[in-house]
Amino acid sequence: MSDDSSTPPSQQDPQQEGWAAAVSGFVTARLDLIKLEARDASEVAAKRGVLLAVILGCAFFVWLLGVAGIVGWISDSQSWPWYAVTLAAAGLHLLVAIIAVVLLKKPAPPSFPLTRAELSKDQAWLETLKKDPTSPN
Repeated sequence: MSDDSSTPPSQQDPQQEGWAAAVSGFVTARLDLIKLEARDASEVAAKRGVLLAVILGCAFFVWLLGVAGIVGWISDSQSWPWYAVTLAAAGLHLLVAIIAVVLLKKPAPPSFPLTRAELSKDQAWLETLKKDPTSPN
């Protein structure tokens, strides 16, 4: 059995430096992966934000066209009943809003899939180290 105190400190430094470099590389790789996936997640969030803006805009136009229909100027120019023109325009905008809601309710792709997979692998690796600390892996 060897005594750790007999080992000169100069021989321990390269090993500690190797571990520090490995840990630094590991953390850097994980942070780069998170950065890439955060960019993808932000694109998905931006698309969902645009769809939400479409929904709100369509709801506004449903209200606006409902008020415009009360005035009745459309009915005068087309010789149609004012309520028919108003309901048709409001119905069209309502249809667009429903389509946007359906698109918004579609499930988004999971966020950070690569990071989650790598962290699962890391966790499994750490579990094997806990079970057999003398293993070189």
